[in-house]
Amino acid sequence: YTFWTFVVGGTLVWLSMYGVNQAQVQRYVACRTEKQAKLALLINQLGLFLIVFSAAGCGIIMFTIYVDCDPLLAGR
Repeated sequence: YTFWTFVVGGTLVWLSMYGVNQAQVQRYVACRTEKQAKLALLINQLGLFLIVFSAAGCGIIMFTIYVDCDPLLAGR
């Protein structure tokens, strides 16, 4: 993995998820005004960031707990 792979690939994933995904487009079209559509997107983003950062936090916590747990080095 490289920085540019992350930037280009991540950008394409996010564009496909929020630009052309049928569920997202229906959410935007169902709003009466553009302001409501932007608010719907913001609320969705906040929820998504909460989930992503919670998962990353859990991963970091698990790493700190099991950093010295290597069954191959322990001979198991």
